[in-house]
Amino acid sequence: MPKTRAKPKAAKFDVIDVKMDVRINASPAKVWQAIVRDASKWWPRDFYTGPKPKGFFFEPKLGGRVYESWSNGGGLVWYDVIGVDPEKSLLMRGQLTAKYGGPATTLLEITLAPAGKQTVLHLHDNVFGVIGAKMKDSLIAGWKLLMEDSLKKFVESK
Repeated sequence: MPKTRAKPKAAKFDVIDVKMDVRINASPAKVWQAIVRDASKWWPRDFYTGPKPKGFFFEPKLGGRVYESWSNGGGLVWYDVIGVDPEKSLLMRGQLTAKYGGPATTLLEITLAPAGKQTVLHLHDNVFGVIGAKMKDSLIAGWKLLMEDSLKKFVESK
């Protein structure tokens, strides 16, 4: 007799809105350069999705890509750039496949605002589509790791 599997909880159409601010002890120009030029230096290795990653890249221009590159010639596009104001903001659109919690669309906006000798990085991730129950917690934890533990530490250590 074949084994029966427990039915997974069905995902439903939903919207998740994640907002966070990160204060970084650096100018907006320095934070911008770290994002668009040095992403491979601060992007955590366990955030790559493919085998033998070569790097993570932001192309800060309309129609540009945010993507990871693999040493085997493959890669994965995370976002397409749909808005850019150099040294101030990036607006990106991405697709989450079922493997990554979707199918869903994500609209991500990162803005940089001067605050005295600091920069406040405002992150707004709006995800909509077929979303599992744990997606919001996963997004919050992931963005904190990327922006606070990785990018901020990288910029402030220079």
